[in-house]
Amino acid sequence: PIRYSTPTCRPLREEGELCRPESAPVNTTLSYPDGSQIEITGVQWVICPCQPGLICTRGSGVCSRSEINDNTFNSLNDFI
Repeated sequence: PIRYSTPTCRPLREEGELCRPESAPVNTTLSYPDGSQIEITGVQWVICPCQPGLICTRGSGVCSRSEINDNTFNSLNDFI
């Protein structure tokens, strides 16, 4: 097993997959035993966000379609 983290790209979460509600990207510096460091910016910690058009629901932490993206409202005129 690898003891120190290695930055890895993963696909965005699909509908029905677990997610982390209100997760925000972070900037941090990773340090290694040999003294080297890597600065990473705008990365997600532990779990990737949902794909575009999906939201991470607070209660269940599952990616699901948002009402707005399901065409519940077709235009701004629907609000007026």
